Amino acid sequence: MTDDLFSDVQRALGGQYSLERELGRGGMGVVYLAREVELDRYVALKVLPPALAADQKTRARFLREARVAASLSHPNIVPIFRVGETDDVVFFTMAFVDGETLGDRLRARGPLAPSYATRLLRDVSQALAYSHGRGIVHRDIKPDNILIERDSGRALVSDFGIAAAALSDAQDRGVAGTRHFMSPEQSAGAAVDARSDIYSLGVVAFLSLSGRLPAPGQTLVEAAPSVPQHFDRAVNRALALDPAGRFDSAEAFGDAVQMTTLARAALPAPLREWLDARDPWALPYAAWSLMGFTSGFLNAFRSGHAEPLPFVVGLAPAIPAMMFQLRIAKKVFNAGFTVDDLREAMAFRRAEREAEENVRAPWWHPFARAVAWLPVLAIVLPIAGGFNLGFFPQWALVYSALVAVVTLPGLTALGIPLFPRFMSAPEHTFSRRLWNSRVGRWIGNLLARGKPRAIAANAFRPTESVLGSAVGDLFAALPPAFREQLRDVPSIIERLQRHAQDAREHLTHLEGVTAVDRDAPLSAARDRARKQLAESVAAIESIRLDLLRLIGGDADLRPMTTALDAARKVDSDIARLRAARTEVERGVAPLGLDLRPHSPA
Repeated sequence: MTDDLFSDVQRALGGQYSLERELGRGGMGVVYLAREVELDRYVALKVLPPALAADQKTRARFLREARVAASLSHPNIVPIFRVGETDDVVFFTMAFVDGETLGDRLRARGPLAPSYATRLLRDVSQALAYSHGRGIVHRDIKPDNILIERDSGRALVSDFGIAAAALSDAQDRGVAGTRHFMSPEQSAGAAVDARSDIYSLGVVAFLSLSGRLPAPGQTLVEAAPSVPQHFDRAVNRALALDPAGRFDSAEAFGDAVQMTTLARAALPAPLREWLDARDPWALPYAAWSLMGFTSGFLNAFRSGHAEPLPFVVGLAPAIPAMMFQLRIAKKVFNAGFTVDDLREAMAFRRAEREAEENVRAPWWHPFARAVAWLPVLAIVLPIAGGFNLGFFPQWALVYSALVAVVTLPGLTALGIPLFPRFMSAPEHTFSRRLWNSRVGRWIGNLLARGKPRAIAANAFRPTESVLGSAVGDLFAALPPAFREQLRDVPSIIERLQRHAQDAREHLTHLEGVTAVDRDAPLSAARDRARKQLAESVAAIESIRLDLLRLIGGDADLRPMTTALDAARKVDSDIARLRAARTEVERGVAPLGLDLRPHSPA
C-alpha cells in the first residue's frame, strides 16, 4: 500500500518534486523526503492519505490549517514552504531538518540531563509563545513532534496538522491529539487555549527528565530525585489539572526552567569544530603503535634485553598525529583564538559532557567492544612477535583477520564507539596533553602571533579566565627587572582563578540541591560562594589595572605591591572560608543535604 501511494504521489508531482523515501506516517498523513526540482533542495513533503482526502470537509480542514501553520515564521518552528493540491494529491512541503526527534533520542539514550533539557524546553516554549501570540494552539505537543537539528542542537516544533486557529469553528475542533500528552480539557473535548499546550509540554518535560510519564499525584522530583528544585516546581505547575493553576504563557514556563544565573554563552563555532575534528588515520596509527610496542616487549621477553628500534617504530605515528593537531589548531588561531581559548574549550566540553551524559551506556557495550577487538589482538600479537609464537597457527591469523573485518564495522553499525569515551573524546586524549603543556603553549603562541583577536573569543569564557589571560600577557610584556620583582604574580593569579572556579562550581551544584524546610544552610552556602567569586575576580582585576599602568610607563611599583598584598589577603581569607565551608558541609550531612561542589575531572 505504501508503494502505491508513493507511486501515485510521484506521478502527480513529477517535475516538481522527486521523492526519495518515506520519513514517517501518522493519522493525518504520510511524510516523504523529497527534492524540490526547481530550487534543488531537500524538503519534507506531507501528503493527506487518499481515504481522508476524499472527504471534502477533512480536505478543506487540512489545507486551511496547513496555510495557518505556513503563516508562522520562527527559528524554532519548522517552516512550511508550500500548500497545494494536484489531481487527487493534497500536500504541503516543509523544511527538512537533518537530525532526530526528541522521541527518538529518548528511546535511544534515555532521560536528558537538566542542562540539555533546559535548552530544549526553552526553544519549544519560545516557539509556542510565538504561535499562541497569533492565536494558534498546537494541540499535539509530544516528543515525536519536536525535532533536534543535528549540527546546532536547536529544537524545532513540527506538525501543526491539527493546530486550531482561535477563530476556527467550534465543530472543527473535536478531540484530537495524542492521549498521553493531552490536557484534561482537551481529552474531554472542551475548548482549549495556550494552557493546554503548556500542559502537554509539562508532560514532555517530565518524560524527558525522568524517563517515564507522570502518574496521578506524582511530582517530578519523586520520579527523578536528582533534578533541580526549580525544574520540579515548574513542571509540577505546568501539569496542574486546572488550567488556572498553570503558567499563563509558554514564555513564563520557559523562564521558569531556564537556569539564567549560571548560564554560559555557547561555544564559538571554530572551537566547536576543532573539538569535533577526528583524525581519519587514528585507528591505523593506534594499530601501528600497538604492534611496535608489543613487538618490543615480546623481543625483550625472549632475549632478555630491550631493542630500541621496535619502540621507535611504535612512537613514529606521533609525528603525523602531531601534524594533524597543528593543522586543525592553526584554523582556530587564524580565526583569532589563542591557546587559552583551546584550554577553556576543552574544559567547557568536558563539563558539557559530564552534565549531559548522565545516562551510562548499556552494560553490554564494553563487553561487545572487547569481543570485537579480540581478533585484532590475535592479529597483532603474532605479527609483533615475528610469527614466532607457536600457539598461533597460520590459519588462525587469516581467520582472525576475516572476523575483524566483520566485528569492527559491526560495532559502528550498532552505534557503539570503537574506543571508550575516555580514549576517544578530544578533551581526554593527545590533544589535551599537547595544548595543556608548555610546549603546546609555545607552539600556540607562535601560530597565533599577529592574528587579530576574535570578537566572540571571550564570550564563552568565565570572567576570571579572561582576566587571568590578560594578566599573563601583560606580565610577559613587562621589562625583565619588573618581572623579577613581581615574580609571584603568576602564582597568585593562578590561585585566585582556582578560587573563582571553585565558587562557580559550588554555585552550580547548589542550584540543583533540593531542600524544603532547610533553606538556611543553603542560603549561607550561596552567600559564601558569591563572596568568594566576587573577591577573587576583584583581586585579579586590581592586579590587571596596575599592570596596565606599569606597561603605560609608570615606574612606581608601590601601588602594585599594595594590590599584591591585598590579593594575598583575599587568598588567605578564601582558604579559611573554604575550611569553614567544609565544616558546614559535615554539619548538614546528617540532614541529607550535599553542599559539596562537583569539580570536573
